[in-house]
Amino acid sequence: MDGWVKIHRSLFDWEWWSDMAVRNLWLTILLSANHKPNKWQGMVIKAGQFVTSLQGLSDRSGLSVQSVRTALKKLQSTGEISVKSTNKNTLITVIKWADFQIVEENQQSINNQLTNEQQTINKQSTTNKNDKNEKNDKKVRNIFRKPTLEEVHSYISEKGLNVDAEYFYDYYESNGWTVGKNHMKSWQSTLNNWSRREKKKGAGHVVIEKPSYMGTGYDPDAFKW
Repeated sequence: MDGWVKIHRSLFDWEWWSDMAVRNLWLTILLSANHKPNKWQGMVIKAGQFVTSLQGLSDRSGLSVQSVRTALKKLQSTGEISVKSTNKNTLITVIKWADFQIVEENQQSINNQLTNEQQTINKQSTTNKNDKNEKNDKKVRNIFRKPTLEEVHSYISEKGLNVDAEYFYDYYESNGWTVGKNHMKSWQSTLNNWSRREKKKGAGHVVIEKPSYMGTGYDPDAFKW
């Protein structure tokens, strides 16, 4: 026998609670009743019913057969059970079985449903979070990929840029390939901008050419006083 039964705290206020024999037998009956319909020797035994005998109840409850018989009468008198006896066995029915058990079973079904729904939501949330993280990772990868020094050399040569490849590479490698406070989006664009800045610096310089008299044979002592 497996499963469980609902026993409400109001049992403390039950009129037979102080009668140990009746209380003992009542708990035995609740624990013995079918929790769902079943068949026995061609009979359909409903939920809240079970087939037993006075001796069987005596063995299970630990009460004497006479105490069982007296307790059954008391439970019948207050409408807890109905008893149908034959020369072979006794069918006991818990009158308010639905009040004692069905509500709890329905609540358990609801709880199971809610648990399953919550597990589904949690699983979907985790899946969505993983998808979002994967998309963000792909987005970051699509925005920027750090070049190799060889790639920088190749690009400078291809575009004819005025940039020292090693200096450029070492500079951005040391600051994590950021431009200001932002992550670099395109190292090619940054390299082009670098080259333009170098050209502007060069255009601003004043180049002083060597005087013509400073050619071959120039004697600086000729100008001494």
